[in-house]
Amino acid sequence: MSGKTKQQLLAQPIISVCNPDFPTPEQDIDVFYIGQNDLAESMGLKGQRKHPKVKAAVEHTIKRIADAGKIAGMNVQDEIDATRHYIGLGLRWINVHQKQFMARGSKTFFQGIKGET
Repeated sequence: MSGKTKQQLLAQPIISVCNPDFPTPEQDIDVFYIGQNDLAESMGLKGQRKHPKVKAAVEHTIKRIADAGKIAGMNVQDEIDATRHYIGLGLRWINVHQKQFMARGSKTFFQGIKGET
């Protein structure tokens, strides 16, 4: 290890992403991590991380973090198109659950060898 520690901040409540001072380039935080489900819940949309209002808040937050010269991070599920879109907005730290990552890859592999693709 290089001896450097990465600092992450989980930006989940709507109050933090709507704060005009969030984030600032001066903050000594390496990654601002967006929690879609927690953000949805704080917006009164529990369990609706794909809701248009949540998606708009996520997009806005990614842009603000990237514009401040910081790294925007987020857990993505199996939403490849949405992930590409978020990368285009500035998402740079991507976390994928191993189970979903492996399941999708193995399904594609087995469909391919069975000639089902």
